Amino acid sequence: LAGGAPRRFIFVGGKGGVGKTTTAASLAVRLAKSGRRTLVVSTDPAHSLGDALALTLRGEPTAVCLEGLSVGAGSLHAMEIDPTEVVEDFKKALSLDKLRGMLKDGQSGLGTGLLTALSKAGVDLESLVSLLELTPPGMDEAVALARLMQLLGDGKYGDFERVVIDTAPTGHTLRLLSFPQFLHGVIGTILSVSEQVTAFSPIPRFFGQMVGDDFQQQLRVSKASLERLMVVMASLTSVFEDRDATSFVVVTIPTHLAVTETRRMLKALKQANMSAQHLVINQCPFLGRGASGNDVQFAQAQSAVRRIVEETAACRASSKELPSGLSESEVDALAQTMDRLARQHSDARRQADTLQGEVGSDVRVYRAPVFGEELTGVL
Repeated sequence: LAGGAPRRFIFVGGKGGVGKTTTAASLAVRLAKSGRRTLVVSTDPAHSLGDALALTLRGEPTAVCLEGLSVGAGSLHAMEIDPTEVVEDFKKALSLDKLRGMLKDGQSGLGTGLLTALSKAGVDLESLVSLLELTPPGMDEAVALARLMQLLGDGKYGDFERVVIDTAPTGHTLRLLSFPQFLHGVIGTILSVSEQVTAFSPIPRFFGQMVGDDFQQQLRVSKASLERLMVVMASLTSVFEDRDATSFVVVTIPTHLAVTETRRMLKALKQANMSAQHLVINQCPFLGRGASGNDVQFAQAQSAVRRIVEETAACRASSKELPSGLSESEVDALAQTMDRLARQHSDARRQADTLQGEVGSDVRVYRAPVFGEELTGVL
């Protein structure tokens, strides 16, 4: 994956708990060691990228030391964008809270009588209040990514050759796709209210004094700020849709629930013209170190348990002492445990094979085994 097409942006997404962060961090390390100036970013509200890299990260790129890199070769930086903090900054920049407060509290000369008159005149201020009080779908992820785009546009951080984005769980990613539509709705409503307020009175100057210049100015400020955000979102959308510049890596594990959610994500991405090019199936228990890719050690364990069970059955039949040194109940427990593990291996292989068959040859599929220990830190 690291040695494939020269795509600058690599989005890593999937259901929570399937190994997105480990996959993103591993990929970023590999890209850096292959000679690329690489940035890995987490936009997940529940950050774990710093834990995976064994580093304390913040809202700006932090250098990650890698052994064996020569001067002028690849490099790795990492950062965690706090969506909650960025969203608050976003709201302050747009002054939407101030506009909402003016409408709700009747400030800037907007008394109850005037609000009623405006409503009768067709100025739908209530719908604007309701709209501004919504938490838009995908807002946290969209604003975090918009912050990343602005950062990359800065001359200080604009030279990264590869940017790996560890996204929030599937639901956040899918809601992100509908955020631009929400923004268009907010801008349209503000524009409509602004035009209605301006046309309300035949004496605009007198009406401006009644309504309050602050309110009209705030409408203009909020609208202009939203339009600037739309420009950033348009650049983000173009990144999403550029298959030459962007790659989507979907991560999953071979369980029914994870595979079902992965199907939904693959379908939604395709409908949004953002098809995934890579699928990583983590925690495949049926994989091992054998040349065939099968777990030879598990097969050997199955054979040993089978032999113990057969010997135990023979001893029972002849009333002989059990040769294994185990009691009959212990042998039964061992056999049941091995049967359960065998079913888990079989079910996992079936889920992985089915999903791989469904995605077809357009998607590269990678299968990773269950590791003997949790992977953290870099070398």
